[in-house]
Amino acid sequence: MPKKAATEEAEASPARVLSNEDQSRMMDMLNRIVGLEDALFKTQEELHKARNREGLVLSVVRELVSHLSTGGQGTFPGSLLKIRH
Repeated sequence: MPKKAATEEAEASPARVLSNEDQSRMMDMLNRIVGLEDALFKTQEELHKARNREGLVLSVVRELVSHLSTGGQGTFPGSLLKIRH
């Protein structure tokens, strides 16, 4: 037997009305989802900022090691003197 088309199937099934309790549950779930999405977005922003700070610290350490490996001769690299926030 061939499958019914989606429109025929929708017309054949009776329309279901959600109870007030079901509607309330759906709104609660929607609010939770929105809250979780907001928290995820904030966490991703914090992670991005932390990774940028980590990269800056690593570049300072690399420059410091490079400076010390050359015996500390000459002036200290200027980029190490700049403080970035």
